[in-house]
Formats: sequence, structure tokens, C-alpha cells
Amino acid sequence: MRDFVVYDFFWKSAANRKEKELQEFAMEFDGKLLTGQYGPSMLHALIATKVRELNERYPRGKALQTSFVRSKNKYTETVQISVYPDGSYESTPTIRLSMVGVAGEISSEELERRCDSLEEGGRNA
Repeated sequence: MRDFVVYDFFWKSAANRKEKELQEFAMEFDGKLLTGQYGPSMLHALIATKVRELNERYPRGKALQTSFVRSKNKYTETVQISVYPDGSYESTPTIRLSMVGVAGEISSEELERRCDSLEEGGRNA
């Protein structure tokens, strides 16, 4: 199982109340750890639900649409959730959340132990 951390939250200047409310909603996920491999998909579903709600509440503005891109290679896995005005994927997104998979954790004590070990090895060389 892999967890994901939201490491980047991008937003452009809000053009209307709909975009401003979406940005305020999405900001709460910036820097958060999503536990479990389905975390990004569940976050996408939550944001898509909020987008539908805002599109219904503000029908006169441009409709917002979500995009979900997951890429994986042998070293890392990344996910981007973007929301575009009027489904124009060539334009600047209203918001974009970028996530990277986290394979595990190392405590600060373990890092300190490894650092000490390297320093000792350097003195013995």
C-alpha cells in the first residue's frame, strides 16, 4: 500500500465566486498526507462532487471540469488533479493539486544514526 502527499497546490486568480469557493475548498488539502493507494482517486471524487455542486449553484458562469492524471515509473508515482474552466484543458487550470507517492518513512532518529555512521566511516578512511 502506498500513501500520497499533496506537495503542490496551484491556483490562479479567481475570476468569479465559483472559482473562489473551489479554491478555498481545495486549499485544505495542501500539504496533507492521503493514506492508502486510493486516496488520490477519493480526493478526485470529492473535488468532482464539489465542482458539480458549484456548477449547479452558479449556472451562469463557465462550467468547471476536472482532470485526473496518474503516472508511474519504476521509481515513483505521481498524481495531478486539475480543474479547468469550461473544459478547456489548454487553458490555465483554476486549481491543480499535485501528489507524489510515499513508500515509507524514516524517523529523525534513524537519519541521525545514519549521519553519525557516515561521519565515523569518513574518519576511519
